[in-house]
Amino acid sequence: MKKLSLFILGAVCSLQLVAQEFNSAIDYNDYIVEQQNKVGEAILTFNDVMASDDATKESIQPYHELLISTCREGLGNLHELSDYEGNDELRQAAIDLFNFYVLTFTDDYTEMIEILFGENSDEETMDNLNALLEKITIGEGEFDNGFAMAQASFSELYGFDLLENELQEEIDEE
Repeated sequence: MKKLSLFILGAVCSLQLVAQEFNSAIDYNDYIVEQQNKVGEAILTFNDVMASDDATKESIQPYHELLISTCREGLGNLHELSDYEGNDELRQAAIDLFNFYVLTFTDDYTEMIEILFGENSDEETMDNLNALLEKITIGEGEFDNGFAMAQASFSELYGFDLLENELQEEIDEE
């Protein structure tokens, strides 16, 4: 009986691990963009809470945790994604970007929150905050540019045009 139960459990688990199927390169691209958009929405929410007049370290903590978990979930989804017709460049660039997100939101944002809500607000503290923000901006630019190039190459290879992402425009405006 125990062997039968383990077999059934294994069969159910393997059905859940079936790779995502896509009808077109556009669908494949859109799935990856969907993962990015989830992170983008979490960033916007986090930024809104941070910008509120009554923001505290405690009040933003759930939004910070949501941001990290959203990134980790997206990264997991990308790792489960297979290549598209042997092409893995777009997927790998997205994984690299999401690895950057996870690291940044886990480490750098935690440090930023400590600085912003810490006891000290002297010139050295502000210099540290500015250096951290510059580090994040430079890193994001590199990974975002790598993803954009991979996405442009993918769309050219499979013959479709990329559209502007309105959510990305909203994030860039902040």
